[in-house]
This record gives sequence, C-alpha cells and structure tokens, in this order.
Amino acid sequence: MRPHGSILAKLRLRQLALIVETAETGSLHLGAQRSNVSQPAGTKMLREAEGLFGGTLFDRTPRGMRLTHLGNAVVAYAKTVIADLSRLRDEVEALAAGASGKVVVGSILAPLSTLLSQAVASISESHPGISVAVVVDESERLIHLLLDGQLDFVIGRSQGAPAREVKFEFLSEVDFVIVAGPDHPLRSKKDIPASTLALQQWILPPPKNALRMATEEAFRQAVLQPPTPKVETISNTLTVSLLQATPALAVMSESVAAVYGQRLVRVLRTNFSIHLGPYGLLTRVGRKPSPAAALLMELLKLNS
Repeated sequence: MRPHGSILAKLRLRQLALIVETAETGSLHLGAQRSNVSQPAGTKMLREAEGLFGGTLFDRTPRGMRLTHLGNAVVAYAKTVIADLSRLRDEVEALAAGASGKVVVGSILAPLSTLLSQAVASISESHPGISVAVVVDESERLIHLLLDGQLDFVIGRSQGAPAREVKFEFLSEVDFVIVAGPDHPLRSKKDIPASTLALQQWILPPPKNALRMATEEAFRQAVLQPPTPKVETISNTLTVSLLQATPALAVMSESVAAVYGQRLVRVLRTNFSIHLGPYGLLTRVGRKPSPAAALLMELLKLNS
C-alpha cells in the first residue's frame, strides 16, 4: 500500500463518495450517476483511488461490482468520513443560526419514556439551541449505525458490540412485567403460575429481539413451551391498543407500564420474571463526542 502521506495529499472526497455509491448500487454506472459524474470520469476516479490504496477495491463480476477485502475497509472508512462531514455541516449551520449543535441518539425502547425524555427535556430548557434527533431500534442495528458514523451515541445493550470499537458505560437495569388490558380475566388474580401464562394469547417483539429471546428463555426455565405470539411488534403504542381490543398479554418495562397507568394496562401479579442485561451508553472508541453530545450524555448519567 502507498505511504499514508500520499493518500492524504491526493485522495478526494468525491472519490470516497463514488466508492460508497458504487458499493451500494453494485454498479459503477449507477455509482457515477449518484455522484454526479460521468461514467468515464467515474472510471478514472476509481482507478486513481485504487492506485492510492495500492490494490483493487472491487471485483468486476457478471452480477456487478463486488467489494474486495480492501474495498470493504475503504468503504467503512469512507462512510465515517462522509457522516462526519455531514455532521460538521449541520454544526456549522447551527452555529451560524445562533444555535449550539445537533445530537443524533440511537435508543432502545426501555429508556425512552423515562431517562431519555427527562434528559432531552432538561437540555432543551438549559440549552435551547441544541436539537436532538432520536432513532429507535434494537441495540444490534443501532450499533451498526454508530459504527457507520450515523449516530453520536447509543443507549442500548452491549451484547454483540465489538469491544475494541465500542465503549460501554452502565446506566441502568430494567424491571419487566407481564401486562394485560383492563378487562382481561387474569387482571385481579394473584400468584398467577407460569403454566397459566403460557396458555394465553401473546403480543411479543419479533424473533431475535433481546426481549423476545429473554421471554422465551424464561418459559424454558419454567420447563414450558414458549407461546407463539398472535402479533409481533416492538411498538408500545400498538401493543397497548391491542391489549384494549384482545385478551392478549405482553411484556413491558415497569416504568412504561406506569406511564400508561391502570386505565390502559394492568400489571399481572405473578412470580414469573423476565431478565435482560443492563443498558448503558455506547460510544465509538477513539472518537471524541461533540460538545452537545457530551452534555446530553452527562445528563443521562446524572439522571440514571
């Protein structure tokens, strides 16, 4: 590979954009179109980039352009650079408008109605120039977005996160409860056994979701077949609506159940328990957060 200084001196941002677009489309023709250059110019730019990196970035196959091992490494780097520049542009525009920056946070469901909402409300009051965007998803997908440079930080669980690339800081643990609609036959029962719960209709997250897997494992620990859900969703809003209309059960964090209140959901009295690991702040190793992101993270730590 060529010396590091040679790459810094000669590599252009438009080349990185072309490489990313070509990788995403599998076509140099489409990649050039999306990068607003002609195909001959795109071919030349790609050839020059491959010369700078000292190797082939794509294998040309009948099915299109496929990334080589070197190409995969370059695309990961290019996405980070482009995302960082996009964030810098947003910061500059915000400063020009008299604001103080934008924070893009990825979060799992558990902290939304309590920890994160409190921190966002606090920062909005103390620093009205800071804007916050929240992306809600499962930890695994949020970690991918973090590593791609699309998120400032993640509030989630560390399972599956590469330890050399992602730092985890504990925030809290979540207590989960079994909930039903206000008219469910089990709403006033005491000491409901797991065997009774297993026979009910259920609303659960999709397969491979951490809460779904923890729920199924809890039934297996009770030597019971995990129930097959009638509906699969991670939406609390949809879950609560369905609990009003069907005799189903669901799993919900205790704090979220408290927000909805007994008029909408009833927490069932049972010794059947579901456990998940703690959640916390996930940040990229070696990357300093923006001042706005650092402030929001400090508020989250103080409130946890």
